[in-house]
Order: sequence, then structure tokens, then C-alpha cells
Amino acid sequence: MVPYRKDLTEKLLMFIMKHDARDLISADALEHTDWSTFLPFVRYHGLHSMLYPLLKPFREHIPHVHYASFHKSYFQAIAFNVRAKGSFMKIKDLFDGNGIQLVPLKGMALIFDIYSSHPSRPMCDLDILITDSDYERAKDLLKQIGYIKNVSDDSEHYWRNEQMHVSFGPRDGTLPLCILEMHWQLDYTRKYPLLSDLWHRVRTIPDEGDEIVTLSPEDTLFSLALHQRRFGAPLQLKYAFDTALLFKKYENSIDIDYLISEGRRSRIRSALYALVKQCSFFYSDTSVERLLKELHISTLRKNCLDAMIKKNTFEIQNNTKQLFATLHLFLFDSWNEPLFYMLNIPYVQFCKYYGLLPGQKYSRFLYSLRYFYYGIGLIQLGVQKLCFLLRGEAEKR
Repeated sequence: MVPYRKDLTEKLLMFIMKHDARDLISADALEHTDWSTFLPFVRYHGLHSMLYPLLKPFREHIPHVHYASFHKSYFQAIAFNVRAKGSFMKIKDLFDGNGIQLVPLKGMALIFDIYSSHPSRPMCDLDILITDSDYERAKDLLKQIGYIKNVSDDSEHYWRNEQMHVSFGPRDGTLPLCILEMHWQLDYTRKYPLLSDLWHRVRTIPDEGDEIVTLSPEDTLFSLALHQRRFGAPLQLKYAFDTALLFKKYENSIDIDYLISEGRRSRIRSALYALVKQCSFFYSDTSVERLLKELHISTLRKNCLDAMIKKNTFEIQNNTKQLFATLHLFLFDSWNEPLFYMLNIPYVQFCKYYGLLPGQKYSRFLYSLRYFYYGIGLIQLGVQKLCFLLRGEAEKR
């Protein structure tokens, strides 16, 4: 077995795009792949479930245990997405009947759109967007169909005012319902407007005799870009692949001028650039090239993002927290925003980042010492960079 191979990874991603593996992958390449290393990679990037239909013609060249893993992941994703779609339609009908407008977000929105013919994109919950003024009514309506808040009354204020969404889960006996995250804004409130025309730009798409109100392709791209700032798996290719499919489907109608102007007005240019740059590894057209060129982010920010994306996209990630913290600095259009957020990080997010339990007394104590955490982290990073530079100089000699 050869070790992990970037060339095979890129080819596998390409044939997800093309839905045809035969002209890209040879049986010999598959037989000499270290699947035990490759599988964690595609799981990290959220692509595992989408590979099964494309690897099916090559099953005899893949170890049975690994082929079975793709098979299981594919049908689990299909089953979850059917369940999530059923939950969404139930909520939609209830909200429509009570005059509350909603749109699906992220995975659910994309299942109705670019994945409608092959709904194997993985999701972990159901996201919807409503208006802030409808939150209390929507919360009461959700109780009628078996949903309860997944947050306490004490912490609801934090999620309402700091994170702009609240999680809901099914009561006992209502298992067909999926975990729901109800949003009323795509990111936390700032001093400047964020996608102020979003609700005026919604559209309808057909689905099995029904009509689904969803975000425009451009605002869907912004929602994916903003999601990169959330703590999770940095540089996850699932979102870059979503972006590629959006550009592919709407190549003749996507409004690049709106993406550029609204990206500047809402200060999302850097996050959008990072998303589209990663997408360009396996899909590019004139719209993608123009957008990357005309977003006009600073040279320093652009060079740093380019280097991080090139270095980390096809590598096995061993320290996702460090990568997220470093990348986070460059996903904003100014330096003060991410620095201010890190210095004043909400307590719940601090606990999530460091793997602490919010209810424990020691967690609150450690939160009070967060500046010490950051100082030690900066020193460690500085020492690492200095050692790297010194090692490079020594090798030159």
C-alpha cells in the first residue's frame, strides 16, 4: 500500500463533480490506495456518503470492509435526508398556515436545489431561517408538532442575542422529527448591515408538486461563506463542493456584480474569497475567475489565504483547532473584528473550543484566565515559526 495520495483525492473529488469515474480513476490506482487513511480524510470533509454510487463500478478493486463503509454511509445519508425533508415540510406547512415565512438553509436548501437528483449530501441537522419578529410565534408553533428547546431558559437569551439561532429537538415519542436550528440572521449583529436585501431576493423552486421558497444562489453562497467562520472543521471540502455545483448550475445567471458589491457592503469579501478559492481547485469558469479577481481583498490577506488553502486542503488535519484559529483571522475584511471576537469570546463558545463543560465551576475560572491562554498560544506559535525559519537557514548552509 502507498501512503495517502493527494492526486487520487483530487481525482475522486473531480469525479463527484462529473458523476463519472471511468476517465479519471484506474483500477490499479484504487488497488494501491491506503483506504484506512483515505477514509478518515473524506469523512472529515463530509464527502464520504457521496462517493458510493461512483465507486460502485470498481467494487472488486476496493477492500470489502471499506467498500461496505461507503455503502453504509450513502444509505444513512439518504435516510436522514428523507427524514429531514419530512420534518421541513411539516414545519413549512404549519408556518405557511400561520403567516410565517421561512426558507431552508445550508444542507436542506441544497437538497432541494443542486442535490435534488442525488440527495446523498450529508447533514447533521435541519436549518431554517425566519424573521426575528416571528421567533416567539414560531417557537410556540413548534411545540404543537413535538419540538422543545434544546437550551435552558437561562441560556436562551445568549443564543437569541449572541448566536442568532436556537436549537430545538423532538420530545419523546416524536422521533421522526430532526434536530432543528432556527435562525433569524446568518451571523451575529454588527454595526453595519448584513445582507439587507436577502428577503427581497428569495425565489421559489419546484419540488414534487410543491413550491419551496429559498435563498437566491448568490445569498446561498454568502450563507456558506459565513458558515466558514463558525467553529468546526476548517476548510471542509463539502462547502467548496457545494459552491462548485452552484456555479455549475447557475453559470449563465449568477449575479457576480451583486456578489462583489454586497460582499463589500456586508464585509464578507474575505470569507467569500476563501470559499471560492477552494472551490476553484476542482471547478472554475469565467464567473469564478472574475469573482476571485474583483473581490479585491488586501494582498497580504489574499496571499495568506492562498497559502493556507493550498497547504491544508488536501492534507490530513491533525490540529484543526490551531488551523481554525489561524484561518479565522483572515476570514474577516478587517483585523479588529476577529481579534475583538477572540478577546471577548462568549463563554459558551470558549467552552466549545477548549472542550470544557459550561456547567462546571472550573470552566468559568478558566474562562477568566483566557488572556493567559492566548498569551501562551502566541508564544508557542512564535517559537514554532522561529524553529521553522532556523531549520530552513541551516538546511541552506
